[in-house]
Amino acid sequence: MNFEDYYALGEQIHNSLLDVNSLKDEMKQLDRMLDDIQQKLDSAIDLKTIRQHNM
Repeated sequence: MNFEDYYALGEQIHNSLLDVNSLKDEMKQLDRMLDDIQQKLDSAIDLKTIRQHNM
């Protein structure tokens, strides 16, 4: 391998790491969205349970 090959490989590795970091950020956003949905579902279940106990 010559210098250009190593440089090109380094660029590919760098771009791959940027892609991985981007995917990590997307996963964090998805986790927050899923947590929000879970909280809403839990609240809805709690309200339904309270209403059933009040009947």
